[in-house]
Amino acid sequence: MNKALLIVLSVLSLSTTALAQPKDPAQTVLNELDQLCGDSWCEGDFNYKFEQLNCDAKSGGCALVFTMIDRNTDNETEIKASSKTKTGVQANLRSRIQGGMEYSVECRFDAFKKASDLVDKNGQYGGITDSFYEQTSECIESLEKQIRKYEKSSSK
Repeated sequence: MNKALLIVLSVLSLSTTALAQPKDPAQTVLNELDQLCGDSWCEGDFNYKFEQLNCDAKSGGCALVFTMIDRNTDNETEIKASSKTKTGVQANLRSRIQGGMEYSVECRFDAFKKASDLVDKNGQYGGITDSFYEQTSECIESLEKQIRKYEKSSSK
């Protein structure tokens, strides 16, 4: 009887784990970024809301779309900017004012062709590849610098 109960519990446990993991690699990446955020970028002045990961194997590259919310400014200057990081990640920025300063952001990663290229369950950054985490960090750092630069210039 105990063996049967143990087997049933094991099967239920595996089923629950399988249900908790999204089958869509893009959703897996977004979930992992949300989990990592509290221990990395989200400790600073901004909150992050990761919204979409769009990859196109034909044209090449992936675009991570998210919102940055500035917790420490009442600046209402509209910003549109673009820059490229040292590893070639394109960082695009557009601001909007909605009960605080929010920035619509897109980081473009030409090095990746499909969302599954970004998933690595054995990596040191949860379920995403080390390379994608590092390039995302570079993009976010570049965007934060752009925002601070525009805020300083508009406050003069």
